[in-house]
Amino acid sequence: MSGWHSRAELVNHLTRDQNTDNGEGRSTTWKVLKRAFRGNNLWTVIERSDYTQGAVANSVKFICLFMLQRAGDGTWAYKDVSASMGPTYYNCPTSWFQEVPVDGEYDHLWRKACLESQLRRKRLRPGVRIEFDRDIRFSDGCTGRLFEAVRSGSNLFFKREDGRYVRLSHRLIDSGRVID
Repeated sequence: MSGWHSRAELVNHLTRDQNTDNGEGRSTTWKVLKRAFRGNNLWTVIERSDYTQGAVANSVKFICLFMLQRAGDGTWAYKDVSASMGPTYYNCPTSWFQEVPVDGEYDHLWRKACLESQLRRKRLRPGVRIEFDRDIRFSDGCTGRLFEAVRSGSNLFFKREDGRYVRLSHRLIDSGRVID
């Protein structure tokens, strides 16, 4: 669904409590218990509760990723992916894992990848190198496979083999090997 005029409007829509009347005395509520942004990725812990005649019949917590995107006409849209689907983004707050039960094999494998990604990023300090199996091409036409981490203030940059500094996305860093 698209058509939100601002990112804030979309986030408000995605994070507000929702109630659904299913008829015959049954209803469902959705509550966002936690949220965190990583760029345009909105990570959430959601609690879904099913009610019968006003009493909780079933309640489950799960992690959901909302990938937010701005369309060409300036409106905002999203795609949601639950942890049970095994998202391909690994920057979810890992502190949430103990609060939310694992929901299947894909969720288990995804959490393992998140923890590995977090450990890999923690190892990134000045002087550490990252190596890739293939050349990484940049917008200036240059390519490289080996990059050295360099800190400038609180920012971490990577020095290419030609001496130029670049930023590497977390997704890209996750695909490389850290060499101490």
